[in-house]
Amino acid sequence: MQQITPDPSLSPALTALLAHALQDASALGLEAALARYRTSDHLLLVHPTLEVPQGIIGLRRLGPERAAVVHLAVDPALRRRGIGRELIAGAVLRFGLTVLEAQSDAQTAGFYRALGFEVTPLDPTDPDAQRFRCLWQL
Repeated sequence: MQQITPDPSLSPALTALLAHALQDASALGLEAALARYRTSDHLLLVHPTLEVPQGIIGLRRLGPERAAVVHLAVDPALRRRGIGRELIAGAVLRFGLTVLEAQSDAQTAGFYRALGFEVTPLDPTDPDAQRFRCLWQL
């Protein structure tokens, strides 16, 4: 796993991975996401390397041992092979995290639950909740 600071010359494969993680995958939305990772409180990791990107995880630091997953994406052809799990585990180890948070939709909540995250609806009063808070603590 490799930490990167994105620049305008990102490979098409890496750009495509980031686009998979974005709600707004337009050129403007992609540039806004990349701009975040040029700041000191956002981190972008690629798996396994920049030259052969199979997955990415973007984090926002919330404290010395705490972060939030901002983006997580795996090449669609390589999903269900443990790459997402490796990205989460690698980020925890690399940055010494004891707390990791994420927000997800119903489809992705199962992924986080399988990794030991506590998954709760963002709005507990909504029985049809579609967004979830996922929290992992060491």
